[in-house]
Amino acid sequence: MQPATQMTQAAYDANMQCATQNYRLARLPYRHKTIINDRVFSLRMTDNSMVDSGVKQEDMLIVEPNKELEDGLIVAALVDKEMLIRRYFKIGNKICLAPDNVEVASVEISPQQFQFCGVVTKVIPTFRAHTS
Repeated sequence: MQPATQMTQAAYDANMQCATQNYRLARLPYRHKTIINDRVFSLRMTDNSMVDSGVKQEDMLIVEPNKELEDGLIVAALVDKEMLIRRYFKIGNKICLAPDNVEVASVEISPQQFQFCGVVTKVIPTFRAHTS
């Protein structure tokens, strides 16, 4: 019988995967992120590129890095060390990151320039007091 303090290989592997995921999230070069746990983190929306979807500047986004990447989903991605929140589309051998705001241009990049950080699964609106 093993001592209670000795970890099984499966438990060790699960802990290492969790630690690796947290390390990867912690290394995201983005000052508006908060790691919630090994399955989700939050980001603060820094622009109005997704305003037509109801996502406004300063809203809090819940991002799941382990979600399956599919066309049309809103994703968090690093492109040239800049965090972008856009709709993901794979078009041939290119990736298109499309905003939901006609005033913002789409970004077309190669898969090598694209670092997927996660799928946006929830938006927490920021309270905006109306002043008259």
